[in-house]
Order: sequence, then structure tokens, then C-alpha cells
Amino acid sequence: ALREAIPAWATGAYAIGVFGGALGSIGLLVRKGWATPLFTVSLLGILAQMGHAFFLSDMIAVLGMGSVILPLFIIAVAVYLVQFSRAAHDRGLIG
Repeated sequence: ALREAIPAWATGAYAIGVFGGALGSIGLLVRKGWATPLFTVSLLGILAQMGHAFFLSDMIAVLGMGSVILPLFIIAVAVYLVQFSRAAHDRGLIG
């Protein structure tokens, strides 16, 4: 029932987070400047999706506090990727 109650906008935010992160990673590998904006969009998608999971659903009540660890790790990695790509751009390593 928890999965069935996920609204379309949260699923869309998930897709933005995943595909933005994947394309941003490819951009980083080929040293393109568009990696940073894609990582930023990905982070916003992740925050929207996780915001729904944490605050608008009963995820924690149904799955327990252990269900918070992986989403927080994902958010931390997304923040790191934005910062890393900004630093690489500032050092001239990417576009």
C-alpha cells in the first residue's frame, strides 16, 4: 500500500534524480561543464522524492528508522557530487 500511494510527481522526481545523476557522471567523465548543472538538478529531484518519503508518507512508521539510512546516504552523495563538480570546474578540470 505504501508503494501504491506514491504520487506521479514523486516518481518523476525520482526519474530526474536518477537520470540527472547518470548523465552528470558521464559529463564528469568526459570533462564537460554541463555536469554541474545536471548534478544540481539531480540533487533537487532527490530532495523532492525523499521529502515525500520522509514527510508526506508513512515510510518510517511502516519500515522503521532503519529505512532512513540509505536515503540520507543518497542525499549526501548527491551533495558531494555537486560540490566535487564545482571544484573541478573552478580548477579548470572540466569545461
